[in-house]
Amino acid sequence: MDYAVDGDVDAADFSGLLNGKIDFAAGQESHSLTLQVVGDTRIEAHESFTVTLSNPSGPSTVVTATASGTIHNDDVLTVSIAADEAVKAEGNSGTTPPRLWSRAAVISRASPRAVDYTISGDVDAADFSGPLSDTINTCRVSRVSPLTLNVIGDSFIEADESFTVTLSNLSGPSTVVTATASGTIQNDDAEVVNTVDECRRVVWMRYLRLRRRSRLRFR
Repeated sequence: MDYAVDGDVDAADFSGLLNGKIDFAAGQESHSLTLQVVGDTRIEAHESFTVTLSNPSGPSTVVTATASGTIHNDDVLTVSIAADEAVKAEGNSGTTPPRLWSRAAVISRASPRAVDYTISGDVDAADFSGPLSDTINTCRVSRVSPLTLNVIGDSFIEADESFTVTLSNLSGPSTVVTATASGTIQNDDAEVVNTVDECRRVVWMRYLRLRRRSRLRFR
């Protein structure tokens, strides 16, 4: 009789054919059909399949024509975050983008994954043009999903501001390997001194000191 395999699978999932014949010898009451699954490292959904028997030869009848099975995915997506040019001067206006990258394994035949991120440290909402927490959707075919943090420039004199981006809540069969990356917003503002006024002040102070000394000598 004939057999055929169908469902969420294709020829790449098995080392043998998806259809063929089962031959019973004279007097044989049972026959095994072994389907060899081909292993891979792709992250994918579980795959269900059905084997269907048909066209029995001779005076015979198929009582139970189908049997089902499932190939379980045992591969796990791993995600890490790493800083790229994450130390930047803030500028006096506009935005300056320190970038942090979410690095993931290639996803094949699977839905894109989502991972949450949160920014913490010496910063607050006024330092970035975007939110301090949100979701990154990893791409189906790319190893890298860039996360660009646009820093708002200002003219305030302040200390450098360190911050950390933390990944959490990765969806699907997945693991966060490196959950944090750090960056620094460098202050590039300084106190402006009027050079002319400063020189006048210094000259005046020296004059006063000399005048005071002269008075002391003549007493």
